[in-house]
Amino acid sequence: MMDRSITEGVDCISSMPDVILHHILSFIPIGLAIRSSTLSKRWRHVWCETPRLDFRGYHPMATARDINQTLISYKAPKITSFHLCVIVWVPKLEPQINNWIEFAVSRNVEQLFLSFGCRVNHATYRFLNSFFNSSSLQNLHVDFITGIPGCTVSWKSLRSLTLGHCFQSLDDVLSGCPVLETLTLGYCGGVHSLDLSKSPTLTILKINRRLYCWPTPGSIEIVAPHLRYLDLLNTHETCTLVDVSSLTKAKLDIRIQGDPYRYHYYSDDVKADFLRLENMLLKMLAQLRNVELLTLETTFLQVYTILAFS
Repeated sequence: MMDRSITEGVDCISSMPDVILHHILSFIPIGLAIRSSTLSKRWRHVWCETPRLDFRGYHPMATARDINQTLISYKAPKITSFHLCVIVWVPKLEPQINNWIEFAVSRNVEQLFLSFGCRVNHATYRFLNSFFNSSSLQNLHVDFITGIPGCTVSWKSLRSLTLGHCFQSLDDVLSGCPVLETLTLGYCGGVHSLDLSKSPTLTILKINRRLYCWPTPGSIEIVAPHLRYLDLLNTHETCTLVDVSSLTKAKLDIRIQGDPYRYHYYSDDVKADFLRLENMLLKMLAQLRNVELLTLETTFLQVYTILAFS
């Protein structure tokens, strides 16, 4: 006969210390974590101190009240990670978004992920000054930063910064990030000169030069003597590497308009574009001569090979 103690089972999880339960709940969206409060008295308030708040995938008008109520009940003195995703932009929601971000900053958030969707009004929305003065922030992932901040940026602990869209110079932002190590830029049509010479700790740069739903970003000039790794994605417009003397690894993805194998059938304008890319590639290679590991995407090699034998 099977041992009754085995068949009946034992609730080992509920007997664990709160700190372990908080850690377990931190791996699921906060909505699911709150549901655990219905399990028993033991679980009623456990979610209130989980160090991670994840509101990704919530529709703003349907859940604004839920988010506010969640934050009112939340008791943890520190937030390690805060995820906020707003799918559809609603103007009257702007003050509430500011309040949610300010709440995270007030709890010394370390990792902040903000996504406002493709309908966000980036031309009018402005972050509060408190957002630019978070001394605890270590990892920031945000769709955009527009307008010159109304205060001096002071992200003293920030090590990783990801901007989905960049519409202006980053000089004011980077000057306030003394220990930044990784910079990732999505569409960066507003950045034509990226001078990282005053950021000695910044060793990793990733740039996606073009998104199909946005206008042509234009040329960009990169001065980054301290970089160790460079990743250029979807580069079609002119990209000039002025100083990347410390690079050890680089990945280049050069995009062209049309099929390079049909080069002889194209108009003079298209052929001129091929020649422009060839000139850009040769200049890039000259700057990358000391790189130990260089990865070239297929299109890059196609352009170089066809033009070399044309």
